[in-house]
Amino acid sequence: MTGEQRVLAALAMADEAREISMSGIRARRPELSDEQVRLEWLQLLHGREFVERLTTR
Repeated sequence: MTGEQRVLAALAMADEAREISMSGIRARRPELSDEQVRLEWLQLLHGREFVERLTTR
């Protein structure tokens, strides 16, 4: 596998992991909009303070 192929495989796995995480959030919180799901996912990764800074601009 070439270096480029390894990078592409890693990016594909990261995309899949994001989708799995967001699907889990949707399953637990079906009332959330797509934007709210994205913010919940960002909070899992980066913490509440990060998301608060994003949303208070």
